Amino acid sequence: MESIEFGTSTGISDQVLAENINGSLKNLRVFKVAHSTILTMKSVQLLLENCSNLQEISDLTSFPAINRDELLALENHLIQSNIDVILG
Repeated sequence: MESIEFGTSTGISDQVLAENINGSLKNLRVFKVAHSTILTMKSVQLLLENCSNLQEISDLTSFPAINRDELLALENHLIQSNIDVILG
């Protein structure tokens, strides 16, 4: 699977992502979730660490569990590490 997109009514959680990251999600390029109240930075870290082809993660700004400071730290980490992933 190269792309996954969920709307606002998804039940995907950090745990569900962790349980599937080495299977069907390993080759993921695009991860889009319109809104999630349960996904956290743990999911973002899982994606970055396990999906070597990842190009985009969005819409992180609509995740209440991820605050602005965490997003800024993530953006800085991606720049400093020369990781080319679009954050939305």
